[in-house]
Amino acid sequence: MENNNDPINERIDFHHNEMIGLFKIMEFVEQQILITEKESVIELFNTTVNQIKYISFLSAAYLDLLTSFRGLISTKTTWDEIYYSRNGLLAIYEAIKTYDVYQKNFRVLIISNYSHLYDEYNGLNIVLKKIKKEYDYDNKISVLRNKAVGHYDKNYVIYYNLIQNIDVKSSKKAVADFANFLQSVLKFNYKIIDELQISSKLNADKAKAEWVSALKKK
Repeated sequence: MENNNDPINERIDFHHNEMIGLFKIMEFVEQQILITEKESVIELFNTTVNQIKYISFLSAAYLDLLTSFRGLISTKTTWDEIYYSRNGLLAIYEAIKTYDVYQKNFRVLIISNYSHLYDEYNGLNIVLKKIKKEYDYDNKISVLRNKAVGHYDKNYVIYYNLIQNIDVKSSKKAVADFANFLQSVLKFNYKIIDELQISSKLNADKAKAEWVSALKKK
């Protein structure tokens, strides 16, 4: 990841605009669900909507990581370093929690409809396991989130010691590594969303035809 704000700003704007575009597509597909009666078409449309929600979550998490990293490479005070480290580590913690929730249904989707992508999908999850182990997600990041980032611990000494012991260099690397991981996951998911958009567009045309035909019969 570049130590230059201009490319980061461009990437932030790009992914924010992608989120807006995907939301419009989702609204279009949801409209098509209302005018078709074929179960197979409805199922495809619902899969498309769910996939857009998933990729939008990934984009939001990626944007938070990019913004935190931008802050970490532009700090002017020690508190800036602590603040952006906390934000970045919190984003990592929450993103992984939500990512794990999505995986049960997403794994089924990959196995059922995109088995040719399974090895790539599995490789991404291996990378995530390495990141969690390297930065001690289950202990260090979790404790920091619960005691000094997501919450202010009632025992100020605990809070103070945790923020004073934040390793800024390690935090910066963790934020960069996890952002790069999310970027890879996003690229992987766009392969699926592209296929779904093509299928959804074809079925949307069929759905409209069915709707028009039904109106004529009334």
